[in-house]
Amino acid sequence: MKLKDASIDKIDLRALDYVFTYRPRVAEMVDSIKEHGILQPLVLLRKDRRYRIICGYRRALAARQAGLKVVPAWLCNEEEMPEQQRLMTSLHEDAHSRAYNDIEKAIVLNKFAQRLGWNSTRLAHEVAPIIRLPASPTVVERYLSLLRLDDEILRVVAAGTFSVDHALLLLAIPADDRLTVFRLLTVQTRASLNESREIIKNVRDIALLTNTSVREVLANEEIASILNDSSLGPRETLASLREAFHKKRHPTVAEYETKFAEAVAALGLSKSVAVSPPQSFEGSHVGFSFRASSKEELRKIIAQIQEKLATDGFDHLFDVFKL
Repeated sequence: MKLKDASIDKIDLRALDYVFTYRPRVAEMVDSIKEHGILQPLVLLRKDRRYRIICGYRRALAARQAGLKVVPAWLCNEEEMPEQQRLMTSLHEDAHSRAYNDIEKAIVLNKFAQRLGWNSTRLAHEVAPIIRLPASPTVVERYLSLLRLDDEILRVVAAGTFSVDHALLLLAIPADDRLTVFRLLTVQTRASLNESREIIKNVRDIALLTNTSVREVLANEEIASILNDSSLGPRETLASLREAFHKKRHPTVAEYETKFAEAVAALGLSKSVAVSPPQSFEGSHVGFSFRASSKEELRKIIAQIQEKLATDGFDHLFDVFKL
């Protein structure tokens, strides 16, 4: 390799074969270059009378913005530095100077997989430790899967405001509907990881039950009215969605629940008495539990129940199971 001044105009900034940076920010570097120049030379590959960047992509961007015409660079050709060495040279310099975000880690793994044909096992052992990932093929596959998502999703993962686990849940949603669900999780409900799993399971199940798309499920009049209700905060929206999803996933159970709640309310029992239906309304056994702090209070509860037994209130309660 030879150290020379390379013309900025001959550097192909669109050739990203050895670049792992995602959405680079170089404002601070521009100021530094204006004051001190470029202290660390780039590494460039000569190709078709132009240069491709092996090391120094952000420095090249900043140099152009700073108005430099030439930059110091180590120049090499394809014979002097084989493909694997180019990738490793770029990786080691980059990893030494900064930390990668999760999307850049995925980009690193993908470059080695695509350009060298390495499988997840080799990537796990030879690349993952350099970018501070566990040496696990499963982890490698998970990170590679991130790149199937929309750029809007990748941006928030890169920023650290949406976790890798969150993002990967969206792969269960058809590609055309992912952004709709992503905005539901992040803006409209601010769902936790477990809540996101619940939402995704619900919308997928309802889509299957109704033979519609996920987008059509969320456009349903009842659900859309919840999502468009500006008076609801994210947690209230989530609670309302849970109820609406439950009704659509389990319409028969939801009908039983409504009838049962109405029948229990009509009884007018003391708050010290809890009445519960059988699980999933399978069977007809109703559960009763009492809370009493004295024998006298317990006598009053029993007397109230006996009084209600003399009316048709309990008949209405058990009639619910004859629907």
